[in-house]
Amino acid sequence: MIAEEKAVVELQLSPEELEQYTDRDAEIWKKACSAGLVSAFNKMINRDLVMIPSDGLVPLGASGGKYAQHGMLTRVVDEETGDTIQKFSVATRFMADMDLSGRIVVLEEGRYIAGMHDVVYAILHLALPPQMPAYAVIAEPVSELSPHVLRVIGLAEVKHVTQHIAMASKVRGKTSGMICTLDIMASNREIEPNDLVFLMDVDVMALDVASPLPAEADPETVMVRPRHVDKVQEPKEHK
Repeated sequence: MIAEEKAVVELQLSPEELEQYTDRDAEIWKKACSAGLVSAFNKMINRDLVMIPSDGLVPLGASGGKYAQHGMLTRVVDEETGDTIQKFSVATRFMADMDLSGRIVVLEEGRYIAGMHDVVYAILHLALPPQMPAYAVIAEPVSELSPHVLRVIGLAEVKHVTQHIAMASKVRGKTSGMICTLDIMASNREIEPNDLVFLMDVDVMALDVASPLPAEADPETVMVRPRHVDKVQEPKEHK
């Protein structure tokens, strides 16, 4: 199964926030990607995305976790606020195949469940992301339907992939893989060890603020202000 989702976001950054960046363009791309991914993830959740993963149907040479960015930053400045405004389109795609999968094995600090902003550790069985940044969706079995049916419950950034091979409980013949660190970007349910991970392709495109958008595209405005400490948002539902 191949799942695709797309989001359009309008990034609005204050002058105070931009002053904190050494590489402003890189930070704008990063924040746009994060905002677009969370918006696309919420769309998946709203349509209650479930899937039955395939096993070994990935074309030869195919990989997951690709990241690409296109277009030029226009950096339009709002005359009243001085904020920098830029629109982006963020397209996501992942194939629910076990060859592109991984498995969460350990939560940070010995915890039993994890949610937004937490760090978890996973193993990637066969496919490794070709570059950083890389992103992945997290899925759990839908026990009320079948152990083979999965539900998307989380979104994560792959922060680091080690060269160490780890062993895990046997899942469809796959018991080992490379250890990686995941930073949970969004979740709507508790994330636990043995939840599955699927690498996701991400394509970010900068749009002209003045250009018309398709009728169905309703951009989400993301306002970025100077950094402050947020309280960790806990998952809304229990398993």
